[in-house]
Amino acid sequence: MRIDNERPSDEQLPSAIAKTGNLVWMNRDRLNDAGLGGLKTVAFGDLTIGGDLALAPGGAMDFTTSGNVTLDGSLSARGGSVSLVGGTGLFGDLHGLTVQRGIVIDTRGLWTNAALDPASAWGAAFRNGGTVTLVTNGALQLESGSRIDASAGAALLSNGSVLGGAGGDVSLSAGGLVIDGGGTI
Repeated sequence: MRIDNERPSDEQLPSAIAKTGNLVWMNRDRLNDAGLGGLKTVAFGDLTIGGDLALAPGGAMDFTTSGNVTLDGSLSARGGSVSLVGGTGLFGDLHGLTVQRGIVIDTRGLWTNAALDPASAWGAAFRNGGTVTLVTNGALQLESGSRIDASAGAALLSNGSVLGGAGGDVSLSAGGLVIDGGGTI
């Protein structure tokens, strides 16, 4: 499965199809423009997200595959959830999950200032940080400069009171963990 703006070329199609017998390609710009509140995929074979993908605040992204997962674009579901699950292949081979260099997985809570913009008061519902879940039976590789952010937001209400948000949750589960460039957890 591939989520990207670049349709695989006619030369790439035979090798992609040979791996799994099929290929699903979704246009990333169309997904972003739709302002979706949720996106769930289940695939047999590899999953590549080839650019930035964003859902509406509170949205849920859930990607599950039996193959490798390569995240080559940032994911955003502010105050929502992102789940990437790579599995074990048909013949028991372990597949990895790679978050490429500089990529951000963002489920931060929203900051809302209804005192300045009363129409933005809806954002208070998404002030809490969301959840990020990364699971693979193989190696989980977080390349240099990649970032997972589930921090809290807050809301300033029109009456001047403040509602603080709570930080979200990050769950990493893997057969091995590689942090490129001496990163820390």
